[in-house]
Amino acid sequence: MPQVYLGAPDHAPEGAQFAVRALASFNRVRLDARQSQTVTLHVPWRSLEYWSTASHRWMLAEGQCTIYAGASSRDLSLSEAVNVWHQNRRRPVGHFASFVSD
Repeated sequence: MPQVYLGAPDHAPEGAQFAVRALASFNRVRLDARQSQTVTLHVPWRSLEYWSTASHRWMLAEGQCTIYAGASSRDLSLSEAVNVWHQNRRRPVGHFASFVSD
């Protein structure tokens, strides 16, 4: 089952709490041995936001974070550091290769 996790931003805003890695997207895919399939997983922008107690609204956690992808939380074989900025909201966050079942 391909899964995508988001790492905490490199400079978390004061008072904001983030998990070290948080599940952001997944999909169930059935593959036979040595079979491959391209899977597209969408990570909602809301996954990159935190609740600001000072502003009383959701805020984008801007800066660099790492996106991890793999078969499970213990098997995150792919990763990519990305810069998240407010003006990037209309663009995809990251792109990874497909997985091959064992």
